[in-house]
Amino acid sequence: MVKRIGYIDSRRLHSGGVGYLSKIPTSIFPPNMDVYGIFEDFIGFYSVAAAGEAKGWTFFEQNVGTLAQADVAGGVIALGCGGADNDSAQIIMGGSAAGGAFWPAAGKDLYFEARVRHSDLGTAKTNIFVGLINPVNAAILANDGGALPNNDMLGFVFRDTEVNYSFVGDKAGAEDYNSLAVAIDTSWHYMGFIVNGVTSVDVYLDRVKIAAGAIATANIPVTGLMPALAVKAGDANAEYLQVDYVVCVQLR
Repeated sequence: MVKRIGYIDSRRLHSGGVGYLSKIPTSIFPPNMDVYGIFEDFIGFYSVAAAGEAKGWTFFEQNVGTLAQADVAGGVIALGCGGADNDSAQIIMGGSAAGGAFWPAAGKDLYFEARVRHSDLGTAKTNIFVGLINPVNAAILANDGGALPNNDMLGFVFRDTEVNYSFVGDKAGAEDYNSLAVAIDTSWHYMGFIVNGVTSVDVYLDRVKIAAGAIATANIPVTGLMPALAVKAGDANAEYLQVDYVVCVQLR
């Protein structure tokens, strides 16, 4: 089931102002560089009443999924899935199954970061995606920790058959999927990466560069991507993925 939510709030920034945010690494994007991008702080979200509108984020639920504003300072949303195995919830910026604004290309470095927390109630079996994906009108995460069902993505993944976070790069089905050797927990984490044109990807966990395998040209998608976050239950326990903010910036 696809639902739409807005993302226009007091902290959503776009176009030229994004490059001056303190969260953007000036070593990659100096203030005088021409960039475009978004900073979504989730101060609030607003339903889109008119059917077919492609504003804000698209919310997709499989079986039972929820989206709520958490009672937390600073603006946090909580993606939730019900108490049955394979329930899921996800959001993708922009219209579902529509074009993406962030295109990896030579000389057009791209930076993504999200501050997230997985609140797993009583089980280590879960499924998570945090990153960029070619917008889809379908589930990002497969049932029972199976292979990712969609092509063209870059991001952090955890599947209920695994122990550690992983990072995936997928270009039209040519996939590189590597463990980060960091176990899942319920703490807040900064999950970020820099796409160096179409040459390589530098992956950062809590703003420290981490080995993530050979995410190279063959695994960097060259199509429109959009920020996306997803959580899927790995067994009969309710689970939540809390999201503080998402930032994504690319050189023009």
